Amino acid sequence: MSLLFLCLQEHTLILLSLVLVAGSERVGKSGATGQQLKEAQSINKSLSALGDVIGALTSGGRQHIPYRNHPLTMLMSDSIGGNAKTLMFVCCSPADYNRRETAQSLDFAKRCRNVTNNASKGGNGSAQIKALRAELSKIKREKTGNGASKRLPKMRSIPSTRGGRC
Repeated sequence: MSLLFLCLQEHTLILLSLVLVAGSERVGKSGATGQQLKEAQSINKSLSALGDVIGALTSGGRQHIPYRNHPLTMLMSDSIGGNAKTLMFVCCSPADYNRRETAQSLDFAKRCRNVTNNASKGGNGSAQIKALRAELSKIKREKTGNGASKRLPKMRSIPSTRGGRC
């Protein structure tokens, strides 16, 4: 589920993504067949793609981050490695027969913890907004400071066919 909030006056964009990722499915342990087997394979594929992205982000080098390898990682690209504050919750089972899955979940959480995001107010678009504002003020200064600049012709109003105001 994604919620998008946009505040135009402050140029603030807030994207809240809530993603529930199920744990890896052990086919031998669960005995899944048919449709459940397909779902288990899909879950494992998405977790593998997410692990590849986390691995690339934590490797330290400037290598390609494979966001496009899976729809889940494409959806989460802004949250995982972008200008965001990210929280991750890991649910673990205290049961002895789930010890291996619990250890793997905690290991994955430890790798995720090593991802560092550069969250800042204004984000990546703030530099572009500042540049556009500077350009606009420069144009205004040229127009008011330079008397020789051409004035734009006045626009004449066109009567509305609706009979009301636009």
